[in-house]
Amino acid sequence: MRTQPAADPSEADLARVLEREFPGEPRAAEILSRYGGEEWHSEPVRVKVAILKLAAGDLGKLEMYTNYATTDYRDVLGPAEYPHYSKLRRSATEADHDAAIERDQREYEGWLKR
Repeated sequence: MRTQPAADPSEADLARVLEREFPGEPRAAEILSRYGGEEWHSEPVRVKVAILKLAAGDLGKLEMYTNYATTDYRDVLGPAEYPHYSKLRRSATEADHDAAIERDQREYEGWLKR
């Protein structure tokens, strides 16, 4: 069975996706800045990109997912990076797991690079 790859977006990716998803909207950057300032806030760039993916250009969702992340960053990483894999049942075959991992990675990379 393949292992799930962890996304590794750069600061440049974050800036580009923020502008793409919220063009000319300064409140978006302010909302995102709420994550990453605390000692327990893991991987701020990765988490912020995940928040942007889940928010899909909606400021209300951006606020909601940022709040989720400040409590537990895994609440945004799972749905943003591994949406298909997280829906598998324990009884899924190894091939099902591998296919979900491949699909999740392909979709995330496609979204990030568009």
